[in-house]
Amino acid sequence: MRPDVLAALRRLALAVSLLHDVDLACRDDGVHLAGVPAPVPWPSLLAAALPAGSDRLLDAEALEPAVLRPRLARQLRAVQAGAALRAQGPDRLAAALVPLGLPADAVDHPGPGWASLRVPGGALDLGPALDVSDPARAEAAPPLPLTPWALRTLDATADPVLLRVRLEAAGRTAAGRLSRGDGVLRPLGALDVVTLLGARSLRAALVAGDPVGMVAVAVPARRRGWTGLRHVDPAFAVAAAAATAAPERGFRGPVLVTADEVALARTSERLAAAALRSAPPLSPGAT
Repeated sequence: MRPDVLAALRRLALAVSLLHDVDLACRDDGVHLAGVPAPVPWPSLLAAALPAGSDRLLDAEALEPAVLRPRLARQLRAVQAGAALRAQGPDRLAAALVPLGLPADAVDHPGPGWASLRVPGGALDLGPALDVSDPARAEAAPPLPLTPWALRTLDATADPVLLRVRLEAAGRTAAGRLSRGDGVLRPLGALDVVTLLGARSLRAALVAGDPVGMVAVAVPARRRGWTGLRHVDPAFAVAAAAATAAPERGFRGPVLVTADEVALARTSERLAAAALRSAPPLSPGAT
């Protein structure tokens, strides 16, 4: 490894440790993570750090520090958490694997190799993650995406079929909540609203009463969504997303949902206008 690349990796690892509170130590053989038996070799760390489509760490370090550091911090935390679960028993890690949905254009998207479950429409990607929630806390902690690199480091696999089964079961539970009639979508345990929209069982329930089989949904923050946008100012979804910090941000605008697809409304102006045509707008707080 070139000395300048190794120096950049060391800087990145130290920045992740200091700014994101990841317990690690830099050694000649790689990064030693607290609680992880084997070190992460420098070439492996380079593979984890590089943004999708890039082969030049120095350019990425200069241009994307605000993206690069949190992305690597999440991966290192996932490896630490996975190692801790595995130490508790052979089945603990597998039991903690959950599906995670991310907007396809999310700043913190782990990259194209991560998404293992596809949702037609191009707005939503689904992949494996690790549930690190504390049962003693009322609100679930955000799951940590498990990239192919993290899975290899943990010597683990994430079965897409099992993830789909878990997602659809959660979607059916979320669909049962629609009977409340308040037009609000809420998380279900570790699965936030963005993730739940990946479940066909929920999407089918959302459009069941619509004559054209399509509804518009606003999910500006990952843990809350609104349906019935004919009664909400469409600009709310855009403004609320822009005002939300990147790690908590949902879709940057309204999405059009059918039983089979999730698409950003901007991809079809005519359909978006039809779905978002409103009576006098109400504040989202009124729903």
